[in-house]
Amino acid sequence: MSFHVLVEMNLPLLEAPTHDQLDQLACFYQRQNNEKDAEDWICPNPQCRTANPPVRNVFVNVYHTHCINSTCRKQIIVSQDFKLTDLILNDIDIDFPAYRQDDRCCTAFALLTGIDLVRRMKAAVLYKASDFQPLDPSSLPESFRNHFFVALGFEPGDLYRKRMCNVMEMAQSDGVKFLRGDGVFDSQNPDIMPIKIQDKFYVRQDDTFLMKRLIASGFPLLATILSGNRWSNVGACEVYNPPLSGYTYGHQVIGHAILLHGSGTDDGGIYFAFRDTGGENCHRRWFDDKGADGRLRAGQFDGVLYGFTLEGWLFNQ
Repeated sequence: MSFHVLVEMNLPLLEAPTHDQLDQLACFYQRQNNEKDAEDWICPNPQCRTANPPVRNVFVNVYHTHCINSTCRKQIIVSQDFKLTDLILNDIDIDFPAYRQDDRCCTAFALLTGIDLVRRMKAAVLYKASDFQPLDPSSLPESFRNHFFVALGFEPGDLYRKRMCNVMEMAQSDGVKFLRGDGVFDSQNPDIMPIKIQDKFYVRQDDTFLMKRLIASGFPLLATILSGNRWSNVGACEVYNPPLSGYTYGHQVIGHAILLHGSGTDDGGIYFAFRDTGGENCHRRWFDDKGADGRLRAGQFDGVLYGFTLEGWLFNQ
């Protein structure tokens, strides 16, 4: 399968996989149902009563947004909550502790979190591997500094505005290295080489259903938000409402990069589960209830979100 090129950069930025491509992936990767899967939904409209099967995805099946009967189109509001980090794949728990970022390195650590998550899914599904060699958190900031001759988070002008794409390019060209202090390396083990992302793509935040399906298909998304005074009090499973405008430092609005790794629906509508890398300095409740994980409503992100594929996984097998 191939994506459509949007912008010609040093390494191209692509459009997100389409619904048709996600349908094909779901058919290709056969799996057993899990407890997070959506079930058949019978339209309660007396004139309709259409059975709406769930939308199949690689890892989690989700509900349609509206009744599939074109003459009805009643909105489907059913509680569902899932996170990729909660998955048990081939009896392997793929969750891992949240990273703690260096100063101004949230973009690199959000991407590092996503790469770690996806490589664990890949290893569990393809190789039934559960012994995960730790990744080097300094890889992406070091690559950025070596390539752009400025520390990540302190870059000027155009480099600042293109930070997300630039960090993703580092993950494509140089990759993320492994820490070599634990375990013995096998010379035949491909994981000795740095993990590199194959392609990077974008999705607009108003395409909520596609965002949800991407995550349910194994593509966590990188997002940018504005963090206000209440950010430090966000706890596990709590919804955070970002401010309409951010703090200013000089003439710059300060944003914060996070990873979306789940989604759900409640009385307030669709939300997305995120994992943060700010540590206890960012979240006072970090230790007592996994303050690294929280929720954000659809439409509260900075316009465009980014995803990626890993070499040898999903579209690149």
